[in-house]
Amino acid sequence: MKKFLVVFLFLFMSTIHVFSQNFAIDKGAMIIGGTAGFTSEGSEGSSDRTNVLYLNPVFDYFIVQNLFIGGSISLVASEGTIFSIGPEIGYAFGSV
Repeated sequence: MKKFLVVFLFLFMSTIHVFSQNFAIDKGAMIIGGTAGFTSEGSEGSSDRTNVLYLNPVFDYFIVQNLFIGGSISLVASEGTIFSIGPEIGYAFGSV
């Protein structure tokens, strides 16, 4: 009887653990991403070239399930440098 009780409790606790997993859209989840690129342009017969470096990291945080806020920073470096920062808000649709 004790062996049965131990096995039952083990299975019961394992089931609770499985159902309490966090998903990527749950409160407290974070998303880190971004884009980067490099372009080099020039014309034939000309020694002038234009090089452009683009970086845009993004960070989002889920404040409640499916709803996130965050922001991004953009850096574009060419003949001059452009720096920008902006907020984001979004909602994730779909089922898990």
